Amino acid sequence: MRLSGLIDGLPPCRVGCWASPQSQVIPSRDHLLASVAVIEARHGVTGDGNAVIPRPPHWGGYIVKPTSIEFWRSGGRSRLHDRVTYRRKADKGAAGGGWTFGDWEVVRLAP
Repeated sequence: MRLSGLIDGLPPCRVGCWASPQSQVIPSRDHLLASVAVIEARHGVTGDGNAVIPRPPHWGGYIVKPTSIEFWRSGGRSRLHDRVTYRRKADKGAAGGGWTFGDWEVVRLAP
């Protein structure tokens, strides 16, 4: 796989970045909502969980804004690899206009 595009910093932290043990199994949605209530009380916020709070030290990463994504699969001994690339049709995403699935074209590349 090959990815081309822009890298951006993370957005401001919300309550969920503290309350959610991301990708771990939780007993129920109520358990998650109880964690949100604890974090909101700790940071003195109320509302819908969208308050901006300090980012936890364990939370990091980047936002990837791809302009093209290439997938390829081995062609075996013939080396006729399958290469398919999804390319952005317009620059709307970089300008902050948002992207949709229709903004991509799919092309096949020679190996």
